[in-house]
Formats: sequence, structure tokens, C-alpha cells
Amino acid sequence: MSVQEQVVARDGRHAVIVCHPDPDSFDHAIAARYCDEVRAVGQTVVLRDLYAMHFDPVLKAEERPTLAAPVRSLVTCPPFLHPPGTRDRPLEGRTE
Repeated sequence: MSVQEQVVARDGRHAVIVCHPDPDSFDHAIAARYCDEVRAVGQTVVLRDLYAMHFDPVLKAEERPTLAAPVRSLVTCPPFLHPPGTRDRPLEGRTE
């Protein structure tokens, strides 16, 4: 079986993500050519153009996951700090 036949036999699925403001850019040309070649060997490809989708990479406060319970549990834990130069020495009063 040839290499090309082996690639087709794998039933590959590809995702191509492009992020360039100019649809006539070199980046878009490479993405389009890659997608054409993938389809030519019988595999599937999904192309996503982040600029065309008006993708906003900034995470907004209302989109953040709620971490109330884990944060509360961290706040109730006493901090443990290594004073400078004491990393290799046991802290006074510390039992193991």
C-alpha cells in the first residue's frame, strides 16, 4: 500500500484555524491550499477564519467560570511560606 493510500485509509479529520485580517493574505492562501489537498485525498477538513467570525480573544468577566467554592476553600487555608534561605532546613516547630 502506498503512503497516499495509507493516509486516505486513516479517515483523517483536520481543523484549520486562520487568523489574519486580509482574506487575500499568504496565510489564507496556505490554509486554502492545505484544505484542497486534504479533500483531494478523501479526508475531511473544517476551516475557521477567526476574523470572519469576529472572534474576540478577550475573556470577559461574565464568561469566566465560577470558582466561588474552590476560592473560598483556599482563603480558609493558612498560607505556608518558605522564608528565604530556609528551604533545606526544617522550620522551627514543624513536625513531620
